[in-house]
Amino acid sequence: MLVSTAVSVDFLLLDWAAGGKIPKDKVYLYVHWLGAKASTATKLAALAQRQPNLEVLCTTPLTTEFFRALGFRSTTVSYPRALASAQAAPMTVFHHLLVAGAARMDKGFGRIADLVDYLASTQAAFPIWIQISATHQTTHGDEVLLQIDRLKRSEYPHQTLIENTLNPTDYQALFTGGISIQPYAEVDFQDRVSGVTLDALAAGCPVIVTANTWLGRLVVKHNAGIATSDLSPSGLHAAITRIAADYAAYSQRAARAAVQLGQEHSARAMMQAIFESHDDHDV
Repeated sequence: MLVSTAVSVDFLLLDWAAGGKIPKDKVYLYVHWLGAKASTATKLAALAQRQPNLEVLCTTPLTTEFFRALGFRSTTVSYPRALASAQAAPMTVFHHLLVAGAARMDKGFGRIADLVDYLASTQAAFPIWIQISATHQTTHGDEVLLQIDRLKRSEYPHQTLIENTLNPTDYQALFTGGISIQPYAEVDFQDRVSGVTLDALAAGCPVIVTANTWLGRLVVKHNAGIATSDLSPSGLHAAITRIAADYAAYSQRAARAAVQLGQEHSARAMMQAIFESHDDHDV
C-alpha cells in the first residue's frame, strides 16, 4: 500500500489500525514536505520503534534525514510530476511576467500585489499575468481576497487577471515567453517542492524564487533564473530586469534543466525506489 500524500496523522492511524507490527514491504508513506512539530516528532520516534517495517519515501534529503533520525527506513524520491516536454527551441524573446498557480499567502501573494503597485507607480511596461483562482480543495481566505481586491482596483494597465481554473493545456501555455515570479515564504518552502517551478522550467520559462528554499537551490544549480532574499517590489523588479536583459540564455538553461528534472521526477523513479527497498529486504 502506498500513502501518496502522507502526513503525521497517517502514521498514527496506520499504527492504530494495524493492531500489531506491520509486515515488511506492505506499507509505503510518501511525505511531500516536513511539517512535524516537536511533540509530533516524539510520537513518531516511538512509533518507529513499534513499526520498524514502515517505508518512508521523502521528496528531499533533509526530510529523509529527519525521518531516518527518528528511526524509520527512509529514502529520497523526487516528487513525481509528469513534466511537459521542454521546448526544442527555447524562447528567445521575453513576453510577460507570470504568477501561476493557486493564489495563496504562503506563496507570497501579498508581495505580488505590492509589485503591481510598484510597476504602476514607476510607469513600467511589463505585462503581468496573474492567476487568482483558489485551489481545488479550498476557497480563498480573507487575506487573499483583500489582495485580489487590491489587484482589481490597480491602475496598472498591463495587468491581466486570470480568474478561471484552467485546463492543463491552457495552464502550461501560460509559461511560454514568461518569467515566473514565486516569492514564496522561506519558512514554508525551505524544504518543500514546488510543482509550479517544475512546470515553468518544462516550458523554458526562467523563474524568480526565494533564496534558502528548495526552489532557490534548484534555480541556482541550473542557473535557470534568480534566487533572491530581497522580495521587495524593487528587489523583484531588479531580478526581472536582469533576466529580461538575457532572456534567451535563461530560457535555454531552464529548458535544459527540465530534461534532467523530467527523469528525476518521473513515476518510474518512485517505483524503482520501492522495488529496491523490497530487494534490500530479500537480501
